[in-house]
Amino acid sequence: MIKIWLTLFLLFFTSLIADPLIINTELRPQNVLKGASLYIDADGNRSVEEVLDDFSLFTVFDSEKIDLGFTTDQVWIRFSIKNSSARPLHPVLELDNPMLDYIELYEIKESQVISHESTGLLSPYDFEGPLNFNFELSIEPETTQDYLLQVNTTGSSLYFKATIMTQKALCQKELQHQLIQTLYLGLIIGLIIYNFFIYFFSRDTNYLYYVGYQIFMVLTYSSLTTITKHIFEPKVMAIDAFMGLYYLIGAMAFMLLFTRSILKLHEIKWIDNGIKVFLLLDMILLSLIMTCCYPIHATIALTLLGSLYLIVISLYLKYKGHPYATYIVVGWSVSLTGSISLILFQLGKAPYMETSPYIYEFTVVFEAILFSIVLGKRINHNKALAKALATQKVLVKELHHRVKNNMQLIISLYRLKFSYVKDNAISSRLIENENNIIAMSAIHEVLYAQEDLEQLDTQTYFQQLIDLLHHSLNQRNISIVFNSSVSLPPQQAIYCGIILNELVTNAIKYAFQERKKGEIEISLYEKKKKVTFCIKDNGIGFDESVKTESFGLVLVKALAEGELHATMEIDTEDGSSYCFKWDR
Repeated sequence: MIKIWLTLFLLFFTSLIADPLIINTELRPQNVLKGASLYIDADGNRSVEEVLDDFSLFTVFDSEKIDLGFTTDQVWIRFSIKNSSARPLHPVLELDNPMLDYIELYEIKESQVISHESTGLLSPYDFEGPLNFNFELSIEPETTQDYLLQVNTTGSSLYFKATIMTQKALCQKELQHQLIQTLYLGLIIGLIIYNFFIYFFSRDTNYLYYVGYQIFMVLTYSSLTTITKHIFEPKVMAIDAFMGLYYLIGAMAFMLLFTRSILKLHEIKWIDNGIKVFLLLDMILLSLIMTCCYPIHATIALTLLGSLYLIVISLYLKYKGHPYATYIVVGWSVSLTGSISLILFQLGKAPYMETSPYIYEFTVVFEAILFSIVLGKRINHNKALAKALATQKVLVKELHHRVKNNMQLIISLYRLKFSYVKDNAISSRLIENENNIIAMSAIHEVLYAQEDLEQLDTQTYFQQLIDLLHHSLNQRNISIVFNSSVSLPPQQAIYCGIILNELVTNAIKYAFQERKKGEIEISLYEKKKKVTFCIKDNGIGFDESVKTESFGLVLVKALAEGELHATMEIDTEDGSSYCFKWDR
């Protein structure tokens, strides 16, 4: 019976002891995790003495990589290395995750710590070396050395491989890795500068939003890879690691704004409301990070959902025939593929990243080049539109010029006609008609002289009409005061010009018959999106109860109500006052 219990005890005990990793003078790279003893401390508060006192906590680890995802657990790994050669060896132990917060390596003998080294992103470290954290070991000939490795991190995913190799092999590996990262960053930064200069000269906000997105993506990448470790001191790198979520939220916000701008999503209310919801959630996450917590999972989930939302709405717009939707679908789909691959790799769910570790960099470069080409194409399209618009402006101006000349010909014919008319009443009617034609002709003259063909400068236009009335009616004793703060569409300005011509002509002819002097006040202003046009005089006024068959007043009323869709108010106290109000 004693022999059975002894056998079971030996079997149990030997199952807890990992076989030593045997090395020799060749020192080829070897993974130390597979076959090592592993203990995961869920509380994360055990000391090294407690762990060494209770060896039963450990189990044999049968994998080459630790993959625990985002966790607060603490990992303890016990392993042994045997130097089978006849001379001392000095291998390097490398952990391939540069985002680990705390790493402790204990050299142990008979369950006692004989030496201890610390490193990690939140620990003091030598930032002159490789990006990945490493320890230089020293093992005497024909001896076996025991080690205890302690790792924990909260700012990133807890994943890593632990490999021993020569210093030369580590330098070669690191040189290749940093070369690829430098090329990637150099290309992205070059595109940032290129797009910023185009924004500076074109003032196209699409470029500004995309530059903002690229800057935050570079910051996120530098935070994930700690590539700036050689530039900044450990304290700065610790802050940079914490800023990772800020960078991710910033990139998400600019990605939404860029897509909203280039696809003109503000014109589609239900899609734009979705964009605003994501931006609001971004702000909520930002406030949470600044006040109470560090929501890694929520931030990553929101970023992925936001990217997916942009892809779905872009597919919808592609179906609707939007010219840029296809590029947005391809660009964000490729970018989302790279982001998902990176997240799955950190969670230990993307084994293909072991053989293709630069998928993320490739997808970001592809997306950046694609969108830079799209924005360049947009600039060329805008140039073509600007050229077409300039040509159209020239043609429209020429049209206004020709219309003005034709109307001037009609006015000349009128003048020829009434030069033979001796009847003053008929001559007066012809002059009034001539002034109406001039009122319409002046519109085309003003439009020909100004750049904006959509809105007419009423100050210039009405002043021309007032000067014309003074000249044609020869009434210098009557002053006309005009004040305008509103520009009008040309068609509305024409109707206002004819109304002004009729009412001012009436006032000059009839309002001041018994007076030597008089004043006519004309005002045009806008308040609360309502345009008000008033013509007042301080003449004798008239009796509204007396019916009049005046063609001028009939024309004024028809233009006001039928064309301007305005209300017309008449006041005959202290002279005559006509006010017209219509919606802008």
